[in-house]
Amino acid sequence: PVSVEFLSDQSVNFQHCKNPVVNYEDPNLNISIPIFSINGNHDDCSAMEVSAMDVLASTGLVNYFAKWDDFQKVDVSPLLIQKGKTRLAIFGLSYMKDERLSRLFRNGKVSFSKSKLVSILGKRHFDRIGVLDNRESTVQLFRPKEDKEAWFNLMVLHQNRADHGVYTYIPEEALDDFLDLVMWGHEHECRIAPEWNPSQSFYVTQPGSSVATSLSKGETAEKHVGLLQVEQYVAAHVEKLIEQSRSQLTGNECIFMCYVSNIR
Repeated sequence: PVSVEFLSDQSVNFQHCKNPVVNYEDPNLNISIPIFSINGNHDDCSAMEVSAMDVLASTGLVNYFAKWDDFQKVDVSPLLIQKGKTRLAIFGLSYMKDERLSRLFRNGKVSFSKSKLVSILGKRHFDRIGVLDNRESTVQLFRPKEDKEAWFNLMVLHQNRADHGVYTYIPEEALDDFLDLVMWGHEHECRIAPEWNPSQSFYVTQPGSSVATSLSKGETAEKHVGLLQVEQYVAAHVEKLIEQSRSQLTGNECIFMCYVSNIR
């Protein structure tokens, strides 16, 4: 049996699924290690009616959360998980076109609501933490009202982190500063060691792609996977595990202008 207690409202977290129940609580399934996943750009739900993640979720193989069907307003309600005295809140932001998501963020005004009760999910009370408003488009994050400091707040997202031009990436400063760790997907370079953001007071880990997918400098970094260990009193550690079944990509630079000058 799985010794992890799922506390948030499953009908909200998995509202887009045909069977909105966490898979290890389904009596028809035998699950020993539950997997929770958002979608990336290769299984973008906005580009197709049925994505690969939809198929995996329909079979009960994964718990698919944070699927968006309303691109004018994004409400992020966390998965609340507890094991013993350790509490984990997972905030998911599945892939959305960077220009579209940037439009939701930019020209916004970050405010911290003081309202005691904004949303009731099951028996859990939530406070609205950050609101980034852009006229009719808003991005809202909710967190548990009770024992706020007892939760480890993990953000999982799949967007451009590197600056590829105006409105084509999401800056770390756009995310709320109550987060403890941001797990950044989409980028291929492996920067799995948590990096501290002093202005936002959270760490960012970027696992990168598990295999080299292009002939670029960012793919030459040694590939790792990470094991995140969250303990009581919101202490966490990311263990780097070297991938054993992959070929290391190496590269060098050759500046042809030097050779042309010598010939002249």
